[in-house]
Amino acid sequence: MRFLFVLLFIFNIGVQAFADSARDAAVVESVDRLLAVDRLQFYILNLADFLSNKRDPSLVKALYSITPEDIYKATSDAKVLNTPAHWDGLILSIVNTKAPGLKATAADFKWDYNFFKNKLATKFVSDSPKAFKGVKPLALDFADAPLNDIPEERLESKYLMDVERYISEKTTRAFVWDAIINERNISFIIGDQRDFTETVERNGFEIVKEIKPMARNYNKIYLAFNPKTQKHFYMVNLISGADRILHFVDQIKALKFDGKTFASKKGQVTVYGDADRFHEKQTAILKDIFKNLPVADKVLIGQKGAFETAIRDAGMLDIVKTQSSELLKTMGVDKPSQVSKFNGMAQRAMKESSFQLDAINNSGIKIENVYEKYGDSISRSYAQFTSEQASHEFSDYLLEDSNGQIKRWRVFSAVWGDEIVPIAQALKDTGHKDIVYIGTAGAMANKGIKVGDVIRGGVVQTHSGKKLAFTQGHLAPTPQDRVAVVGQVHTPFEETEAWLKKTAAGFDIVEVETGYLREIMGEQTKLETYFLISDVVGSENETLAHAAQSSSRRKRNQLKLLENLFVQNGIRAPVSNYEPIPQNARFKALFRKLTELSPSRDAISVFQMAQTAMRAGFTAESDLTAIMKQPNFKRADFDFSMKSLGSLLANTQKALPRGQSLKVFSEDIMKGTFNPKVKSTVFVIAPDGMSAEQLKAYINPTSLDFMKKYFDIRVVDAKDPAASIGRSVSTLSSDVLFEVYRDVLAKSGFGLEIDISGNYRLKELTGSMGAPRCSSVFM
Repeated sequence: MRFLFVLLFIFNIGVQAFADSARDAAVVESVDRLLAVDRLQFYILNLADFLSNKRDPSLVKALYSITPEDIYKATSDAKVLNTPAHWDGLILSIVNTKAPGLKATAADFKWDYNFFKNKLATKFVSDSPKAFKGVKPLALDFADAPLNDIPEERLESKYLMDVERYISEKTTRAFVWDAIINERNISFIIGDQRDFTETVERNGFEIVKEIKPMARNYNKIYLAFNPKTQKHFYMVNLISGADRILHFVDQIKALKFDGKTFASKKGQVTVYGDADRFHEKQTAILKDIFKNLPVADKVLIGQKGAFETAIRDAGMLDIVKTQSSELLKTMGVDKPSQVSKFNGMAQRAMKESSFQLDAINNSGIKIENVYEKYGDSISRSYAQFTSEQASHEFSDYLLEDSNGQIKRWRVFSAVWGDEIVPIAQALKDTGHKDIVYIGTAGAMANKGIKVGDVIRGGVVQTHSGKKLAFTQGHLAPTPQDRVAVVGQVHTPFEETEAWLKKTAAGFDIVEVETGYLREIMGEQTKLETYFLISDVVGSENETLAHAAQSSSRRKRNQLKLLENLFVQNGIRAPVSNYEPIPQNARFKALFRKLTELSPSRDAISVFQMAQTAMRAGFTAESDLTAIMKQPNFKRADFDFSMKSLGSLLANTQKALPRGQSLKVFSEDIMKGTFNPKVKSTVFVIAPDGMSAEQLKAYINPTSLDFMKKYFDIRVVDAKDPAASIGRSVSTLSSDVLFEVYRDVLAKSGFGLEIDISGNYRLKELTGSMGAPRCSSVFM
């Protein structure tokens, strides 16, 4: 990894759209037109699917033959392209131009699905990005230089999926088309929102628009402007692994517009950051969180949204199982057959389990209407704790088993490929031994597997060729309960005809995560894997693009799988009203009291006051009122001071001879009493054998003078008393001081997480080991 050291003194209100309307207008108009083209062709393909077997096959074939270029050349009128009421007329015009012999009429393409049209009109758009409020650009930092190494191109071979349709829905082809037409660069930023924000700030990039595709995508795409080159380009954020980059780069290379491809000249694709380094950072963050939570009795990876729905429905059934007929009527239970069906579910809920997901789904009972009766007296979320990370989130849930014991389950959202590496490593390092993975996979053709099936994993063949066995469970609802040989790929774009002939003969299904998961967790960990089949690789009728047509079957099998998961583990009902034993109850009581007395203060400012009060022994309200006279500060003030000083330390450590490490000591930072509005003393301690004057030669004097405005910085040698209690600067990240601050927070039952603007926010952690806790909220 190469580093480009830069010194930035750019101070403004943060990363936002510094839009120059004259400069950006033509560029925005270009991408908006292409977004509208992508949207309309997406609609046309869905229209053709709907009309299949309903209209003359020649008409349907004509619809499928419409290309993006046809739409692009047909009109440049933004009103026509962006208004659903004009689409039918434009489609008719294109069909009659391409196939005049059909003599098509407007009635041939009538589809009274206005909801879908109107929904599409809000997708495939560019939007002004929200200002990242409170973020201050960072001074005195170093930046990773962009990598010009581009992953090798796939073999020239036909893809086994409908590439154009897949990309249109998942990512949108429009920004790639624009890059092809106008030779724009595309950059990928590895890391979290903080890393993205820093990359923008350090390089002086200006965010012009956010590109919003059809699908909800955690990797946001931005149109940006580089003042140094005076060119617009695209940025993709929240890249959390090498597999995700491969996936995106393969998409870029697979697309064409008007016969042209993305040239991928040297420098046209850049990658900021390093996936391995980010994985190490993410592993450390997750381990810190897990160490402050009780070890989970079971871990579920994947299908978090479906799990939460299952928990909600089971919880409501548990509440209403003994309720009156009046309440049943509010849920639509008024006919004798419905009452009988509900009574059957209620009896099973009392005797066995409330997790009757398939029965609830097929009953027609409006069980969610129980909220109208109970309102805020019941929880709309049963999550006891939730943590949001760059590529995923996880929540802890408390479940009561048939013996009345409380079990803690930790549930993760789905991730992509090697994004699972830090999750697996952190789980392994913190003693988690019981894991269930539920993901999606593509089935190989001629294996007797259909879209919507649930398949049990038998063994996985990893990227390195190892064959590793999974633990065998019996949750799969598919009658034959197939056990599959799983092949691992980095991205479905690997799946070409050449790949099929060369590598896939021994696979039943293919997916991207579980090889990493099993390899890291080891054979001693119980790891069951189940796969919802999303497509049949190489099939024309069971592709990813057609998966929606089998969604009802897939949902039904998904519900049965989750129901089996709960029932076979003896789970009776979710728990939402369990009283926790808080960690550091005395400190948290003080924190909450100060929050009540000063509700407008940021949580980090309240934490600083609580630490000051705790160390002074203050508990009386009069004492706390005096503490509150300390200068108030915002999260951005705290972030800026800590980050800027951290940058100075990181750059100095980088400049030192190999093998030598400086130390830092600040009583305020290490005790949690640091207030950025008050000058704190910071000792920068030279390595053994180096004098203070020698260390100063490695410190940028301009940077040092700048930081002295905010800190009383004292450069000392290793003989100073501060050296014995100082912390080594062991990382080249400018977040080095936040790593110190995390220790203080953890001892008080708090942690740090990154908000949407890239700032740190305070997060309350769990109660003492083995104790459940109340819902945790971001502050």
